[in-house]
Amino acid sequence: MNYNFQILLIIFFTIIINSSLVCQNRWTRIYHDDIDAIGTAFINSYDKGILFVGKHGSNSVNYNWLIKTDINGEILWEKTLGDPSTNIKISNMAYNQYGDLYLVGLTGYYNSADYDPMIMKLNACGEKQWCKVFIVDGINYSDAVVVLPDGSCTIILRYMGVDSQSDRICLAKFSLDGDMIWKQCYNSQDSNLHNEDAYDLIITTDGGFLITGVCYYVDPNPPHYLWLKPYFIKTNSEGIFEWETIVHKEISDIGGNAWNTVISPDSNCFYSAISHYYHFPSADAAALLKIDFNGNVIDIYDLATPSDYGKMISIVFASDSTLAASAVWGNEWNALPPKAVIIDTLGNIINQKVLVDNNWMAHTNITFDDKLLFFTNKYEESSEQFDAYLFKLNQDLEDDTFYTFPFQYDSLCPYPIASDTIVQDDCDLIVGIEEDEEMGRDGDGERMELFPNPATDKINCRLSVVDCRCSLLIYDMFGRQQDEIQIPKGQKELQIDVSDYHQGIYIAVLRSEREILDRKKFVV
Repeated sequence: MNYNFQILLIIFFTIIINSSLVCQNRWTRIYHDDIDAIGTAFINSYDKGILFVGKHGSNSVNYNWLIKTDINGEILWEKTLGDPSTNIKISNMAYNQYGDLYLVGLTGYYNSADYDPMIMKLNACGEKQWCKVFIVDGINYSDAVVVLPDGSCTIILRYMGVDSQSDRICLAKFSLDGDMIWKQCYNSQDSNLHNEDAYDLIITTDGGFLITGVCYYVDPNPPHYLWLKPYFIKTNSEGIFEWETIVHKEISDIGGNAWNTVISPDSNCFYSAISHYYHFPSADAAALLKIDFNGNVIDIYDLATPSDYGKMISIVFASDSTLAASAVWGNEWNALPPKAVIIDTLGNIINQKVLVDNNWMAHTNITFDDKLLFFTNKYEESSEQFDAYLFKLNQDLEDDTFYTFPFQYDSLCPYPIASDTIVQDDCDLIVGIEEDEEMGRDGDGERMELFPNPATDKINCRLSVVDCRCSLLIYDMFGRQQDEIQIPKGQKELQIDVSDYHQGIYIAVLRSEREILDRKKFVV
């Protein structure tokens, strides 16, 4: 056979084989297609793997799922989070440099009538290290967490006040060991601002924090309606308020909702993904908001002509001059599938692609090698349930290929990680001193009486609860636990030694294994 012809045949078959492998290696991952499951968040792992969290079911659920995959989306292990008799939702998560994983969300484990904010820390082997729950009236939760350089974390807390308008946005910082270092709440001094809410939290270049969200603001012109406006709060590293920005507060007919924010690669400004609302005529636009480090709005760039529906969320910098995001715009919002988009810093669309025919926006991330990840959900008509989808694309929004060489995963854990269940039990309860004292009572009268109050050396506690084993937890005015006293079943009285307590206000919380029974303030 002619030598040149042999070479051509080899080249031809090599191309055919490689093309076949590339086609086989294009990937879209579907998780939990056998049950009703909705993905709620995902992050890159320290070892180039990917972590996903979601819930088993579309409404209030007893279980969440936590999946760790390799770089190709293949499942390495899975944890079940929750308890069969109570609700739980994990909304966000973050890694530190030690491989510890912080999970934030809500739980009904300790307060059957409401939901409470929860933060849980898992070690590098996926084992629960500690758990904290804020006991607050109403439905309250955390949905953003960031990790600090020392491995500690700061979280957003929402709706922590005793009424609907106070302490709606708060931050709390926790040490590696789970001690709450500080908690700060932000109540605007602007009387025209109402119903503020927070969705995103980032660490700023000066070590402070930027909260991204939305508020209602009084129209400066009659009849003074309330309009949605993008809202930002900047704090220092101790959570102390520095400035707030209410975008378009001086304009009557334009507003919006801000979803998340990133810092530009040159560290000169913030970019935020927003829904840009035009009230007259009624229209929305997916838009990019640019503000400086003092909170001044530089510009807003609409991605497309405002229409019936427009929204952009979950932006990340794909390169020094481009951003990737999930966005949607058009005239029939309930029939428009969101798109993966690449835009420049002026909001010009460079590329766009429909990922899947659904109505869910996608969470967006970028890998160590600058590939793009989009995590979304789809309701499957055939099974009448939700499935979680992962797409991995290159910078041209083309389907990426699989890696064929091995990576080492979970190297910070000295033994294989088990796929098991983690229950939100044995959590420390953080009870604000300002909370409503009526919480925890069932209408049958008081279950705990404290006297004398104020006390100097000792305080007596008289109980009406005799049919269960209980514990009495003592907190100071900063929500730090001072003591825990186990109460045997049937015991009606006990005495608390407060001689070593500093002068001040404390709160005693009477708790069974599963709920708060009563609580009382006392003074030393």
